[in-house]
Amino acid sequence: MIITGRQLRAACALAGIDQIELAKRAKVSIGTVRRMEAFNDSIVGCSAATLDKVIAAIEESVVVFVDHGAQMADVREN
Repeated sequence: MIITGRQLRAACALAGIDQIELAKRAKVSIGTVRRMEAFNDSIVGCSAATLDKVIAAIEESVVVFVDHGAQMADVREN
């Protein structure tokens, strides 16, 4: 999946988690998260394994990434 630093920050905001919490959940360093977010409108530059860990950590918080963005998952019971 391809995401930008801005999309990563937005997903964290939707999930209600900060950089420190994301780093803990993804089991990466805070510096890694900061570097990823610093890409702003550019595609995040990191290993595929690191990106997968970060995305998985965010998606555990009911935010899912879709083509070129993120959205809240509908977790309401019918």
